[in-house]
Formats: sequence, structure tokens, C-alpha cells
Amino acid sequence: MSFVRHLPFAFILVALVLTSSTPGFGQNAVVASGSTPTASWFDVGVHPMLSSRSLTIDGDSGRLDYQAPLQPGLALRASVHPLAIAIPDQAWAAPLSIRADISRHSLLSEVDYRSGGRVYMVDVPTRFTTSRFGLGYDIALGPQATLSPTLGLQQLSWSLGYNPRLQSSYYRSLEFGLAGRISTGSLIQWHGQLHLRPGVDPGSTAQSFGNASSGFGLALALGGQIMLPHGLYLDARWLFQHFSLEYTLVEGNTVVARNDATDRFHSLSLGVGFRY
Repeated sequence: MSFVRHLPFAFILVALVLTSSTPGFGQNAVVASGSTPTASWFDVGVHPMLSSRSLTIDGDSGRLDYQAPLQPGLALRASVHPLAIAIPDQAWAAPLSIRADISRHSLLSEVDYRSGGRVYMVDVPTRFTTSRFGLGYDIALGPQATLSPTLGLQQLSWSLGYNPRLQSSYYRSLEFGLAGRISTGSLIQWHGQLHLRPGVDPGSTAQSFGNASSGFGLALALGGQIMLPHGLYLDARWLFQHFSLEYTLVEGNTVVARNDATDRFHSLSLGVGFRY
């Protein structure tokens, strides 16, 4: 997990150049640094996607490779500022948001399984679903920029067709993150998110590859929006998700096998949303 050492630099980068307050009705909020940004009431978008997956499990139990090239999916993303609606006169309450992000993908994985000196190759129908639910709080950094600490739950679940060892499972964890938004002019906004996922629960994968396991994950998203009339906008973004897992198979007091897994997802999306 050498990439973990670079995470503080990634947080600094996101904090300096990225984003996450949603201005009202398709216009940019104009606020002073340190003051409360003008919050929208809600924001909802539909985002067709292309996603790929690369899963490798390697160790004493053999090597298992899943490679799924870019194939289509669909994401729904939404946020609501409930206190801005309930108590609009309280400036401290307006920036608090509830956020949700759900996506569904259907892929065809190219499987390369190596065990006992043999190599098995087969195409496997694959489905995976991601879901994220959490809270965010928007902090104004200047007239055109905001930064939002976030806290939530995430789960990535999948079905790998008829594979008997890893047919279906999930990664589940808390996530801590930063989101940011910066406006360049009245029509274009740039946004980004970085989420850390410590202590990932690897689900039923531990049954096949080790009964003692640990995991760590992260997600990075970068993109931009073009503002349209009447609160509409176009949104394009790139999303990267990474999971590192370590499995240790223990029988009694004896370590029988050790296995490491790396699972990466890349997604590109182009969608439309509405903000009020």
C-alpha cells in the first residue's frame, strides 16, 4: 500500500484547486472568504457512464485476474440542503447537505485464473453496483470557490456470473473526504472529490482467500459543469476507485496462506442535472 504515503499530498491538491457548494438556480454564488455560501435547495442529475474494472488476487492460493474493458452504466446523483429549506433564515444551517450517489453497470469480464500450474481463461458476465450516502458542509473560500468536508457510507457490490470462488460480494466502509468547486466565469464550474475508505469490509471474498483480512480504499473524481438556463447544467467527470486488500488464511495458530488483492475501477460520465 505504498500509495497511502502520497494521500496527504492528494488532500492538499484537492483543498487548493477543487470544490462543493451548489449555487442557487444555475447561477454562481458570490460570497466573501470565510462567509456562508448561498446553498441551493436540491441538486439532481442523471449520468450515463462508461466503466472498466481490473481485479487481481495473487498469493499462495493462486492468481486470479478479472479485466473488464469500458462498458456502459448509469449513475444517479443527488443532494439536498434540508435545513436551508426548513430554516432558511439561519445562515449556519444552509450549507449542510445530504448526498447520494448510486450507479449500476453491466460488464463482460475477461478472466485469467492461474492455479496449480494451469491457466484458465473464460468470459464472465459481470454486474456491479455502487452506492454512497453521506453528509457534507460547504465552506466558502472566496467569491467563486467552496470546500466541503464529507462523511458517509459506501458500498460496492458485484456479481461475477457463475464463478464458484468469487461469485458475488461487496466492499463496504465508512468514507471521509473533501469535495470542492471553483467557478471560472458565469457558465463554467470545475469540481473534484477525494474520499478515503479505511477498514474496508471485503464481504464474502474473505471466505475464499483468507479468514483474517484488512483493506483500504480511496476514490478520486474530477470534472466540470457548463451552466444552462433555468437551473440545468451539463456535467462531465472522471472517477477512479481503488481498493487494496490483504488476506491471511489461519487454521488454529498456523498461517496457511497469504493473498493480496488490488481492485481498480475507472469511470467516465457525461450527464445532465438540475439545481434549484
